[in-house]
Amino acid sequence: MVQAYKHEAFTDFSKEENRLKMQEAIAYVESQLGHDYSLVIDGKAVATEEKTLKLGKK
Repeated sequence: MVQAYKHEAFTDFSKEENRLKMQEAIAYVESQLGHDYSLVIDGKAVATEEKTLKLGKK
């Protein structure tokens, strides 16, 4: 059964704990940029010779 969409509460970034958690999350994502990642098809990693470069939101 599909659950109905429910809005999440807004995060209060005036609280230092919330700001720090977001900064840590952003730093983690930034550390992962520029790496090559295999496709996952049917639960198995699949490497390809050809790469697709995606820039921006197009």
